[in-house]
Amino acid sequence: MRGATRDFFEQYFSGLPAGFTWKNVREISDHTHTHMDFDLQYAGLPVLESRLRLHYNRNGYIDYATNPISHPFVPPRQSKVRFFNQADIAARYATLYRRGNGRFKVTAEAAYYFKKDGSLVRVFDVFVLHAQPISTRHFIVDAVTGEVLEEKRAYRFADATHKVYVVHPDRAALSIQTLGNTDGLTVLSDGSTFHVRRMPLDTSYPSIEIKLNTDFTAAGGFDSTNHDGGNYDAACTSTATDGCPNQSFDALNVYYHLREYRTNLDSYLTTLGLGSSVTFTLDPLEVVINMLAFDLNGVSGGLDEANNAFYTSSSLDVQGNIRKGLFFLRPADTSASSSICPSTVFLNLAREGAVIVHEYQHYITDLITAMVPGSDTANVGDALHEGYSDYIGASQINRLNSESSPLVTEIGEFAFKNCAEFRRDIGQLKVYSDTTSSTPQNDFSDPHIAGWTWASGLWNLRESLGRATTDLLVVKSLFFLSTQPGFLESIEALVQADEALNSGANVSTIRNLFYSQLKFVGSLNTSLFKDQDSLLFEMGFNSCLGVPRGARSLPTFLGGLLWILFTLGWGRRQCRE
Repeated sequence: MRGATRDFFEQYFSGLPAGFTWKNVREISDHTHTHMDFDLQYAGLPVLESRLRLHYNRNGYIDYATNPISHPFVPPRQSKVRFFNQADIAARYATLYRRGNGRFKVTAEAAYYFKKDGSLVRVFDVFVLHAQPISTRHFIVDAVTGEVLEEKRAYRFADATHKVYVVHPDRAALSIQTLGNTDGLTVLSDGSTFHVRRMPLDTSYPSIEIKLNTDFTAAGGFDSTNHDGGNYDAACTSTATDGCPNQSFDALNVYYHLREYRTNLDSYLTTLGLGSSVTFTLDPLEVVINMLAFDLNGVSGGLDEANNAFYTSSSLDVQGNIRKGLFFLRPADTSASSSICPSTVFLNLAREGAVIVHEYQHYITDLITAMVPGSDTANVGDALHEGYSDYIGASQINRLNSESSPLVTEIGEFAFKNCAEFRRDIGQLKVYSDTTSSTPQNDFSDPHIAGWTWASGLWNLRESLGRATTDLLVVKSLFFLSTQPGFLESIEALVQADEALNSGANVSTIRNLFYSQLKFVGSLNTSLFKDQDSLLFEMGFNSCLGVPRGARSLPTFLGGLLWILFTLGWGRRQCRE
């Protein structure tokens, strides 16, 4: 362990109660820093959502550290009450949530968890996994009572939360009992980074390759720009390599944009000195096109959505292994139903490059930051996920376009061209608000809308600093984010990235933009996302080494802002080896 790292633990954690230990779980090094992750353990079991993140500067000191725990580490109360065992919990949740005969798995890992009152309790981290990834459930379960303490969000949708679509007519009669499994998905894979497949209606067909040189324009009924009920054959079950032209075109389009962005991302990581440090351990990523969704309750036209796209960190592949994945649902019926845009044709999200990259960026953000998803309400991490994805999606598409092409700054410009309320134009600054509204574009309880403000700020930086500089800044900032960030800490992650890459040349621009213009200032106490940055700053070591724990309260935002500006510099002088 480096001297500065050892000194950090001696200064802040030398008095850890018996049973608590920190375990080093990851180190990622680039040209300027080594980013170190430590997970808290108690009695040899992990303490969920406790990751300590240290950033060791190559000049010989730790200049930034974050941790989400905002209360003293107190061992759990001793009890003679019998704990459930792993098999008990798995059986209980299988009984509660299994539907149909498709692939199904329940995992239950023993752990500890800090409840909202700060007490540490024994729990199980439970995932309920179906053949249908949209049905994934993630629970934190009390090991004594078997009751759910918290349910976490298991996937991230591409669209706003207001849309409810009528199901495609070809799938209206489907239920979980008739769907079975998805072993018949057709295959398109480069063997290392992506495994793209399409899902025909009849899943009894064996896997077949999608022919790369298919002349889709010669296929009857194919229209690359319009796929209403007369043009898009979502129920095609052809086994030919050039069959089901609309489905195959979508698969190839998704594959193309994923490959182009991954190549670009790899070049950014190499430029940052991260090429050999970041390992994509879950590649090849599962990607499914024309995905069927069904109602777990067996009610036709229930809670399921069509014409959507989402990323999930937990799904089952065709072998029953747990994988991360991207999923593009089949298009909605010709006249989809929505409370905002009734009887409107919504086009296919698998046809929109910015949306494809948006979803893949969720995977990258998840891989680098391990941000904890929200539960009953969205958290700041959920909003940041959406903001980073919107920015990267738009930036990547404009990189592919010629310099003379008009800028593409609107997410959903193609898929939701008939419904402006569902589009997000990040080319115009959108000021953060704590308000809610029945209008989708002003409902800040939706992480897509709060994330829109973040993305618009990043795009504003892109316009002044240029694409390459801003893209590198954005990627680098991900490594400084904590697993449960607040808005203020997230802005300072951008600051840390700029200091590392550009010697702080753009720090004043970043702070003025996000604090003053975008109004993230007001998020401290009243945000719908329950920003916990006040606790983070009070703990001191969460934002910078060198500030004693609890040394200062945070009576007002202004005091907190001045404090972080002060400590971000002062801490460095205290952290040298």
